[in-house]
Amino acid sequence: MVPAGSHTLAGISCSITEGETTPPAPYTEGTLITDMASIAKYVKDPEIREILKRKDDGKKGEHGGIGTTATRSSIIEGLKTRGYLEERKGKVRATDKAKAFYALLPPEIRGADVTARWWLIQQDIADGKADVNALQDSVIEVFNHHRETAYVGASIAGTGKTVVGKCPRCGKDVIKTGSIYACSSIKNEKQEDGTWKEVAGCGFKLFGFCTKKFTEKQAASLLDGKAVSLRGCKSKAGKTFDCTVVLQKDGSVEPIFTPRKPTKKGRR
Repeated sequence: MVPAGSHTLAGISCSITEGETTPPAPYTEGTLITDMASIAKYVKDPEIREILKRKDDGKKGEHGGIGTTATRSSIIEGLKTRGYLEERKGKVRATDKAKAFYALLPPEIRGADVTARWWLIQQDIADGKADVNALQDSVIEVFNHHRETAYVGASIAGTGKTVVGKCPRCGKDVIKTGSIYACSSIKNEKQEDGTWKEVAGCGFKLFGFCTKKFTEKQAASLLDGKAVSLRGCKSKAGKTFDCTVVLQKDGSVEPIFTPRKPTKKGRR
């Protein structure tokens, strides 16, 4: 214990050492599944965290996780299929699309707490303690809370879609989808018979003209209001012809034929 009074220190020195922190090791599929079994450590709400831990008391390898051993692998595969995860040299990494989507979401939704809360609601439904619509009601409530502020003017980069121009009907981006070009406002929904049905959007699609598919450059020119020359078009009768096409304001493609110059009659 230092006695009260004035004291002098001598020989004090310090130095600054520069270094870099080591980033966390990338996930493998195995370590990701293991971490999914311990999701409680990422939950900030102490009550929810304790509930998650308590439900796993006595379960080997489970420490407040979400999902089951059987479902976690399928969740990861689903994220890969949708382009949110990719595996390179045995390491699982988030794609640019996933990072952009994560950054777009409000903190409340992208955090582990809300996911954990929804999982607990599912358990209550399974146990008969909550109405069967309780989960979807909670999801709608959370997203609607941010609907007017968080997503206005937002878009996700890195989706792998090529934007070729603006839609002549609604002004939104037109993207390349396979061999056609479609307005990004279009939303499709899978039906019970496995087919897809268009359920929203302006409906604009640019297919081609008389068996000729448009290149990206040609589609961009048409959307920019320019005329595009096509060679080798085929009529319904099977005849081949050349023409110039333009895009109308309603989104239809119309041909423009150059009238032939009259030939001069020879003198007798």
